[in-house]
Amino acid sequence: MSLPLPWSARRAICLSVSSILATAKSTAFAYPTSTFSADTRTRGLAVMTHRASRNDNVGGAGITLNPVGGPAQSSIIWMHGLGDSGEGWAGAFDPKVFPTTRMIFPTAPTRPITLNGGFPMPGWFDINGLDESSPEDRAGFEEAKQRIARIVQGEVEAGVPADKIVLGGFSQGGAVTLHLALRSEVRLGGAVILSGWLPLKADYPAALTEVGKAMPYFHG
Repeated sequence: MSLPLPWSARRAICLSVSSILATAKSTAFAYPTSTFSADTRTRGLAVMTHRASRNDNVGGAGITLNPVGGPAQSSIIWMHGLGDSGEGWAGAFDPKVFPTTRMIFPTAPTRPITLNGGFPMPGWFDINGLDESSPEDRAGFEEAKQRIARIVQGEVEAGVPADKIVLGGFSQGGAVTLHLALRSEVRLGGAVILSGWLPLKADYPAALTEVGKAMPYFHG
């Protein structure tokens, strides 16, 4: 479970993500070594105003930031945590660090969360409890997996090679990232999991695909 993070924490996470992706031994991305400046939050909001579309690039809720210099050569699909939104993360990623990358921040559907007394909030799946014996929302995980897979397919159809698409997420979004990546039949560029966990772990190793096994993973 997670609640929206303070802006300073988001910035620190995004700096870490940019460093991970910039130094990854993968052909998926090639980034400059520039870092975020002190006024990045203001610039991020301006970017949203002038370069953003308010959807997940396949018609669902979220925010998509398109590269300034032309067609996207790579893509990042980033999933937020419980109670947050794609918009809450979009301003935290500086397009100048990802100049040829389309950044997609889907927003999860609003649903009752059992752990929170049934209070409705954006969530990729329901959470029944925090201990390991609590039943997991298998249907919710599958729904989230299918939605993100549609976004991936949309990027491929738009001309971005699958191995230049990186998935990432925080907390609930990290769990969805790992769930999709380990079961993927498509070789993606990698997966970044922050404060996430392995859902439906009893399914493994049977659910692990050869592609999922070979994919680069970054966890923190």
